[in-house]
Amino acid sequence: LDALALPPELPLSLPSAWLRQRPDIEAAEARLRAANAAVGIAAAARYPSVTLDAGWTATGHSLGALFDAGSDLRSLAASLLAPVFDGGTLAARQAAAVDAWAAQLADYRATVLQAFGQVADVLDQARDDARLLEAQAQALDAAAATLELTREAYRAGRASLLQLLDAQRQYQQARLGRARALGQRFTDSAQWFIAMGAPADADLDARSPGTRAP
Repeated sequence: LDALALPPELPLSLPSAWLRQRPDIEAAEARLRAANAAVGIAAAARYPSVTLDAGWTATGHSLGALFDAGSDLRSLAASLLAPVFDGGTLAARQAAAVDAWAAQLADYRATVLQAFGQVADVLDQARDDARLLEAQAQALDAAAATLELTREAYRAGRASLLQLLDAQRQYQQARLGRARALGQRFTDSAQWFIAMGAPADADLDARSPGTRAP
């Protein structure tokens, strides 16, 4: 464990905007934008799509000529009337696009809420890890001091071998407890980066500090 390095600090509170870099939120947001664009396309399809240029003037073409059998404007008339005759189909497509957008919006909200839940759990665990590691470090210091005093007492004949062995056992248990607490903190620190969608070499100090754990 001594060969590994923890981030100097992990935030115990952070701005919600940080979560936008998570891949699942970015993907859900992209799907929502695509669904929104599809609604616009479906709505636009319900209106005529024609191109008018300077050669098409009111003086040269009357509205009545649009429907003459020999008129060169029949294609224009067809373009204008197609959305009218296909209105039911186009309206259904628009409604389907709106429904798809609503579904994507619900998926986006669910994704964001799930992300917030994951990060909240990791932050709570990071807080507990910091407290546990501090307590285990204090227990190790106390066990080391007890072991040293017991050794001196044993040398002076004021403590038995059994007392010395028990002090050594408690010291080794304290070392093991601290190692476990430190290993758990490494694990939960990695989970923090995963939950945030941040790379392992992210510069935490460059962001809003919030409340931090050592």
